[in-house]
Amino acid sequence: MAASSETDVLVVSAGPVGLALAIELGLRSARVTLLEQYARVRNQPRAKTTNVRSMTHMRRWGIADAIRQASPLPADYPTDVLFATRLFGEPLAHIENAFYGAKRRDERFPEQAQWIPQYTVEAVLRDRAKTCPPSICASACGSRRSPKPPRGSWPSRRPRKWPQYLVQRPLSRRRRWRA
Repeated sequence: MAASSETDVLVVSAGPVGLALAIELGLRSARVTLLEQYARVRNQPRAKTTNVRSMTHMRRWGIADAIRQASPLPADYPTDVLFATRLFGEPLAHIENAFYGAKRRDERFPEQAQWIPQYTVEAVLRDRAKTCPPSICASACGSRRSPKPPRGSWPSRRPRKWPQYLVQRPLSRRRRWRA
């Protein structure tokens, strides 16, 4: 879709927050232009849990079921968390239904949480944003790869002197603490 020169809101970055903002404003009939620097979806693991509050928004936008269908985890995926001394060691703590992701109805929330990778959530949000009225224009302004910083610039080389609050100094051996 070609970008329009007239827009009410310009949203920069098509991550989960930018896409959510574009959808919300689009549903309120605002002309939204959505800009993203990268032309491709980045599949690095980031967030894996979409909490109950976020799923409530997904429900209002009409995509809660699409989020559940897009999840690579099966419906019977365990949602308990177990802390142990080591693998196959003594259990220390067992948290049932961590993050409220179980597939059972909890009357406190209209939707249960969903364990789903962030890049999958972004794909569902992107599909929904394309259907919002009046129009949402997505544009890739950058290349397929991350831009390489100029040679010798931060953060490719360390600064000559670190700020004092970032410096950790070992304690002197002469200093002794007395009770």
